[in-house]
Amino acid sequence: MNKQLRLKPGTWRATLQLTEKEELPFNFEVDSAGHISIINAEERIMVTDIVYDDSGNVNISFPVFSTFVRAKLDADTLRGEWVNPEKKDYKLPFFAQYGRKERFAAAEAAPAFDANGKWEVTFSPGTEGAYKAIGIFEQKGHRITGTFLTETGDYRYL
Repeated sequence: MNKQLRLKPGTWRATLQLTEKEELPFNFEVDSAGHISIINAEERIMVTDIVYDDSGNVNISFPVFSTFVRAKLDADTLRGEWVNPEKKDYKLPFFAQYGRKERFAAAEAAPAFDANGKWEVTFSPGTEGAYKAIGIFEQKGHRITGTFLTETGDYRYL
């Protein structure tokens, strides 16, 4: 196996392309052993099921969920798709770049809104499946962390 075809240790910025104009960004870190820690606010989700081939292709299987990324590694970039095999043909374009620590572009102006506190939230409003939740958020400048609490649990860190 070619040792040059490995994810570089350090911070990566990744995106899932949701629509033509919307992306879901997240960061992950690669340690010296080659394991990935997905950064989710204060939480770190360890990923150890990473398979490389001699052509620079990488398969990254996520724990807990049956989803995975299959991508082509090219030094400082990883480009491919995130796949949910439990949904028929559900794939999203995936891209990651080495050395990028910011998740979102930094804002220049002061935040226009303070989201601190508890908020009543309705998911799927106006539909038969609508349900209530509580959003709990902590805001420091432009950085907001939090979760949604529902009757069946929480959405973990956001």
